[in-house]
Amino acid sequence: DEFSIKRFGNEAKRCLQMMDDQLRETGGPFLLGKDVTVVDVACFAYAASAFWACVDIQGMPHLLKWLAMLHERPSFKTGLTIPFARPAFFGPPYATKEEIEA
Repeated sequence: DEFSIKRFGNEAKRCLQMMDDQLRETGGPFLLGKDVTVVDVACFAYAASAFWACVDIQGMPHLLKWLAMLHERPSFKTGLTIPFARPAFFGPPYATKEEIEA
């Protein structure tokens, strides 16, 4: 129902804003500071699904930078292809318009 969609969309945005704030406060580049940890791995899956969940994160510069950085790490690139690549899930700039519309 519409109430639930709005409620959980707002909650997702609040949680993602907390991640953006954490990255700003620690100075990054990772959620807990200078080193990538299991926290980054676990939170990446949640944050990277924002496009799919229709949650706008364009006003979260630290989160966007963090996502872009993790997308470029070889280990994440490999992991994102198992069992097959799903670029449309992540939206722009990680997927083309054609991949998203397919």
